[in-house]
Amino acid sequence: MKKRFLFPIALKISIFFMVVLLVILFGSAYYVSKESDSTVNNMINGQFKQALNMAENHIELIEQMNKTLVNNLAEDHELINYIVTKNTDKLKDLIVDKRYDIQCDQIILLDNKANVITQSGSAPFDGEKLQNLEIVEKTLNQHTSFTTIIRQFDIFVLYASAPIVIANKQNGMVLIGFSINNNMMKNIKKDTVMDFTVIGDRTVAATSLKVANELMKTLPIPYMDYLWLLKYPDRFYEAKIGNKDYYLTARPLKNMDVTSTASFMMAYPSAEIKKHEEHLFNSILLATFSALGFSIIVVFVFARKIRSIFKMMISQTQKIKDGDYEQGLELHTNDEFELLSRNFNSMSKSLQKQRKTIMDYTNSLESKVEKRTEELNKQKESLEHILDLHSSMILRIEGDRVIYANRAFLDFFNIDSVGFVKNKKYLCELFGAKLENCDEYKSIKTFITSFFDETKNTIYLHTKDNKRKIFEINFISMLGKEDNEVVVFNDVTRLSSENERLEIQATRDVLTGQYNRVKFNQELDKALYAVDRYKEVYSLVLCDIDNFKKINDTYGHVVGDYALVTLANIFSKRIRPTDIFARWGGEEFVLLLPSTEANEAESFSNSLREALSAFSFEHFGQLSCSFGVTKILEDDSAKSLLERADKGLYFSKAHGRNMVKVV
Repeated sequence: MKKRFLFPIALKISIFFMVVLLVILFGSAYYVSKESDSTVNNMINGQFKQALNMAENHIELIEQMNKTLVNNLAEDHELINYIVTKNTDKLKDLIVDKRYDIQCDQIILLDNKANVITQSGSAPFDGEKLQNLEIVEKTLNQHTSFTTIIRQFDIFVLYASAPIVIANKQNGMVLIGFSINNNMMKNIKKDTVMDFTVIGDRTVAATSLKVANELMKTLPIPYMDYLWLLKYPDRFYEAKIGNKDYYLTARPLKNMDVTSTASFMMAYPSAEIKKHEEHLFNSILLATFSALGFSIIVVFVFARKIRSIFKMMISQTQKIKDGDYEQGLELHTNDEFELLSRNFNSMSKSLQKQRKTIMDYTNSLESKVEKRTEELNKQKESLEHILDLHSSMILRIEGDRVIYANRAFLDFFNIDSVGFVKNKKYLCELFGAKLENCDEYKSIKTFITSFFDETKNTIYLHTKDNKRKIFEINFISMLGKEDNEVVVFNDVTRLSSENERLEIQATRDVLTGQYNRVKFNQELDKALYAVDRYKEVYSLVLCDIDNFKKINDTYGHVVGDYALVTLANIFSKRIRPTDIFARWGGEEFVLLLPSTEANEAESFSNSLREALSAFSFEHFGQLSCSFGVTKILEDDSAKSLLERADKGLYFSKAHGRNMVKVV
């Protein structure tokens, strides 16, 4: 017997109504698109005309207000009194006060010949005479008030003028200006969705438009397209400003004093057009949803039948979720649900078998994991035992916690277990850091690196008997573990001391303890580069002990060495920390003086010469030196510099010794 299935019938009916609904929706979309295309031009042009009228009315209102203000100021008794008495200082103060009182941007006071008496404002005129301005010429000739818009720099100012009449005779005029700025554009926009912009040539002078929370600063469309808008005022241009779409149109700015390409641009949001389209679309949707409602009623009839079946299925699946696989799902509906119930019961039995298999596997796996964990713990203990035998101090850190510290680390700080250094606070105490500064470091790694020497990854720590040790720090990242590292402290105290000794031996003169010639040549190369690259100022001083051979020949080399050491001590006490003082060879010494002009180096050399002459040496009494001084030039080499200083020294020797010569 052939079975009758109700579910496909319900599905077919639902699909039928869905197709009808889609046809209605596509038809509505086509109608809305066609209707929008035919009305958008009229709607936008109408909005632009209303907005333009409102903007021009706003500017006219400012003009009338400005006229009233300028006429009142022209009749101000205090102003007239200062003009009559020619009190210029009082006039300046009064104009400044008036500008702040009426909150305008510019006030200019002119005499009968258009000379500026005084002015106050954010955009002052450069010239003293303004007779070339049309508003000034008209006011002085026709003795009445005028208004105009004048471009000053990159802004436009709305000016109103008024003649100043004293005893029936015109004694000059006054101008009051209000900038056409961003705030004015925002005030015009206040009651509309339209944005307004004043364009001066190719730049934005004032605007209410914002791009990413900042006012627009450049022309948003190509300049040739903008000229096309000015030529055809009834047309508009679609453009994207920031992340919004706009329709743009432009008009020349009226009431300009002189011919200018200044214009008034309006921007209408495309979103407003979309609202109009949405209104049409919503009307059609109302009819569409009515048809959809009928479809829902039909589907609801079939839904009631299958709802009870779903409740039974949900109840059974909940039992399976709780582990009860015994009770099956019995349905005799002679449709797809009966077939579904049979498949459901088969699935339940299959799940029961799979659950048993998984439980057996889980028990076996837990046993293996437990055994493996025990093996890993033994390996960990063995590894820690090996690390405890290592002479270097070793830490394992994770974020702001210490996971492990080997025996060398514990013995160095005389502590019993890693529990004493479990976090940054305890490390602060061990490292001698201030506890209040510990919270500044996010991890133990950043805390340890804060102790690094400026040029090396080394730190200084003190033992329990207060001996200073130097450690080189190495961080080893643990594979697969973020912010988990091993820190190795290698004791390099002996190596560091040996390096310091070798460095001193390589750069210091054995007899005097001052820099030797090798070290001085290194510093001289740096100075030559600094002068050539960064235009820094350096001077070089070369000095030679007078008659030193006579001292050696008369008193012996021991006394000669005493003279060299004593001179080095006298000079080294008087040089700056930044100066480089070295023994050049024999009885010659050399000084490299940064940030020192030649005359300053000469003065300093004389002070050294006088200090040496004033010192009383054993055996031979007085000692003197001759000096050659020169400034390092940008194109100098070491050879040319030293030759020039040597010429100065030779001059001092040839002209009586014990003197300083600048070359």
